[in-house]
Amino acid sequence: MCHSCYGVNFGDKVINYTRKAQEIVSSIDARKYLGLYAPNTSRSELFLFAMALGLSTNLRTRLQNAYPGGLILDSSIDSRTRSFMYAYYISSSASDVTLDDATSKESVYSTAQEYANTGFEIIADYMDTKKDTILIWTLIEELDKQYSETIDPNTKS
Repeated sequence: MCHSCYGVNFGDKVINYTRKAQEIVSSIDARKYLGLYAPNTSRSELFLFAMALGLSTNLRTRLQNAYPGGLILDSSIDSRTRSFMYAYYISSSASDVTLDDATSKESVYSTAQEYANTGFEIIADYMDTKKDTILIWTLIEELDKQYSETIDPNTKS
């Protein structure tokens, strides 16, 4: 897809994360936690997972003390991650959002990074409190619950 055809210039921006999140990512790799470690899972996929966890709390955590070099080069962000970042940003924006607002990389990346930062904190908590074999079942139960609520909103959990 020709992003520049739509006036979107992705340039050489990076997805940033904090030094604390970098330590969490290193711990994920060392412990091979939940299958989220490199090279089993790309950094783009790990970022997307952390962002989704952060979104589930509806809490954004500002990036303070950013890790130099970032987590992912813009050119390495897979299309699924990029699409989700922009789709979430657009869907959560006010109804009067303009095309310029919707394609503002700074705003989209900032929002995504803050939710992912929250998500990395959640992953750290999971690592401290749950074995990955137990956590996977907890996450599957949550997906089942969300699926039931989406398919049949009258379903009680």
